[in-house]
Amino acid sequence: MKKIVFLFFFIFSTFIFSEEFQQKIVVQGTGTIKTAPDRANLAFTVLTMDADPSKSGEANRKIMEKVDETFKALNIPKENITTVSYNISREADGEKQDNFKYFTRNSLSVTIENIDKVGEIIAALEKAGVNMIQGVSFYSSNTDSFESEVLVKAYKNALEKAEAIAKAIGYKVTPLEIVSDYYQPRPMFMAASSAESKSSV
Repeated sequence: MKKIVFLFFFIFSTFIFSEEFQQKIVVQGTGTIKTAPDRANLAFTVLTMDADPSKSGEANRKIMEKVDETFKALNIPKENITTVSYNISREADGEKQDNFKYFTRNSLSVTIENIDKVGEIIAALEKAGVNMIQGVSFYSSNTDSFESEVLVKAYKNALEKAEAIAKAIGYKVTPLEIVSDYYQPRPMFMAASSAESKSSV
């Protein structure tokens, strides 16, 4: 299992000065902690289409009923499921601009607390009728517990850089301002989007 990296950036403004000269410099320190992910977020869409907008919407509703049953069978709580968007649009079907259909898109996001079941959940959703899997992102639920440790590492890293610069040119360092910025990259991202089918559902 790959690890997730937590970064804390410090913008460390200082004065370097001698008896006759002072100059402000800005250095950036970085603190890093790696931890294994324990949560996953799955984004997916149910896409249906028909020349009749009511039939397109009804087809989508029926698939969503199966999706709800699937979540219940997998013991995924309702609070872990979020509707991201729902829309019906009239679009050209194929190259002929006078041939239109109504596309119904119901996009959802689900939090998976057991990442070992990601594959099982995707397979079950596809069986229920989900035809677009946008992707899966993995993350840690313990971000807050790492914040203080990363903060200290970033501060020390910035201070070491400032002192090294000052020493090289024979000046002293006086901290002036510290600005912190937290950043959690998510390198573990898996896209698995299905092509939009042009046949009626």
